[in-house]
Amino acid sequence: MSTAFFGNIMATLPTSISTTTISAGSSATTSSVTASAVNIRGGTLTYSWTRTGTNCTINTPSSSSTTVTGSGVAGTTELFCNIRNSVTGVAYSTPSCVITWTVSIPITSVTFQYSNDGTTWTNIPAGGVGITYDSLTYQLRVGSITPAEATYNITTQETATNAGQTAQMIIVGSGSYTGTFTSPILLITQRTITATNSNYFEGAFQPDSCSFFSSVSGFNITLGNLVNGATGVSLSVLYGTSYASATLCGVSSNINVEGAVSSLIGTDPYQNVIYNTNGVKTFYTNFNNVPAYFWCVINSFDFSPSYNSNYSSPILSFAGSPAPFYNSCQT
Repeated sequence: MSTAFFGNIMATLPTSISTTTISAGSSATTSSVTASAVNIRGGTLTYSWTRTGTNCTINTPSSSSTTVTGSGVAGTTELFCNIRNSVTGVAYSTPSCVITWTVSIPITSVTFQYSNDGTTWTNIPAGGVGITYDSLTYQLRVGSITPAEATYNITTQETATNAGQTAQMIIVGSGSYTGTFTSPILLITQRTITATNSNYFEGAFQPDSCSFFSSVSGFNITLGNLVNGATGVSLSVLYGTSYASATLCGVSSNINVEGAVSSLIGTDPYQNVIYNTNGVKTFYTNFNNVPAYFWCVINSFDFSPSYNSNYSSPILSFAGSPAPFYNSCQT
């Protein structure tokens, strides 16, 4: 078989192009166009994109795929690719893609909205918005755009659920429409737990109950502002003459063990209990032979088994200062 005859066969081998028509704004960048060919002889295929008609920029002229950027002039460009086989040296062309460049229309304004259920949407203020953690996932969308018929692509679309997370959305005009717009930031902020005890007397919280032959003190803590059913927070009990020097209590069924919470009453776990509902919670303490001071901290960095960053870390206090729980029950 002659070389010329072989070349004629190669010249007729099928080629293809991923799209044959594109419409874009005169200054826009098109979507990607891909050229392909059947390579029955092995070797390496090389690509060379070319164009005729209205001036434009082929962004990757030696790749199998390329995008094209308009020059700002309306008109028509015919784009095709010459593919050459390194073994045969024969080049052959793909079908053409006709790009119609239309006059670019700027997008002048965009408003963004957020929602936690996909049904009710609220405009994001220009300065952004902070949402107190509620365990829900917040998403963003375009609320309105000018011109109303403008088309766009979403390049970034984030969601946020936990404290410290942010959500933002970025859109870029498509087709004949130009402009890039970034939404204000939506930030999930930490939720503040409330923890109170009203039985306060002479510098300390007093027992709400005395149990087990009046040897075990029960202290009621009212937790509030938790998201019921979401990941909970722990309640930790410390022991010491001051909060600064207090250490985490152990657990004991012996009422004479200093600095211990009681396992005589209640259910396991007796220490670092995790709560994910609001309401009255009770912890019990041993050791009442001498003035015994206990302290309570919710969601502690230092003593909780699993600090929950969606919430604050309150210490039960009176008049702004940590206050002790005084075991005054008598044997």
